[in-house]
Amino acid sequence: MTSRVTVPRGPRPSPSVPPSPGTARARRAARPAWSGRFPRSARALALAGVAVALGAVTACGAPASAGAPVTLEEIAARTGCTAPQMQVDADELRQGVCKTGRGQYSVTTFATEAGKRDWLDDALPYGGAYLVGARWIVLGNTPQMLEPFRETLGGTITTGGHGAPSGEAAQHGTPTGRHPAP
Repeated sequence: MTSRVTVPRGPRPSPSVPPSPGTARARRAARPAWSGRFPRSARALALAGVAVALGAVTACGAPASAGAPVTLEEIAARTGCTAPQMQVDADELRQGVCKTGRGQYSVTTFATEAGKRDWLDDALPYGGAYLVGARWIVLGNTPQMLEPFRETLGGTITTGGHGAPSGEAAQHGTPTGRHPAP
């Protein structure tokens, strides 16, 4: 014959001895009835509401580079070049050469902003004019050649210089000789 043990259900009776300080039970006992904690379902609902609100706000605002082309082909097309001759097609950058009525120029797109900055730092000492945008650069001979592209694409025109007799880069473009941060 087996005997059944009945376990009372519901809240446990509070002990007659107060909880010792620093224990989880003491912290719970010290917490006021309204402690700023929401039930999980209420927190989930609130987070969902915040996510929807943020989505609505960001959908209404313009992106940081509103209307800026993102691929080499899009940039080339907006400069009047329908078939850029690909020079480099790698994960970190893509470069194509365009020949139009405005002359010959190259369009380069980058996987990262840091990659673009490194490339430009290396290229500036060789001279030329650079139209610099968000993860893309159009390289031409003169700033005047790039000005119509700047009106279409946006960006900033920066010029580079050839090496000075000391071997250091000549200080062209900006007072520091460095390209402006986009």
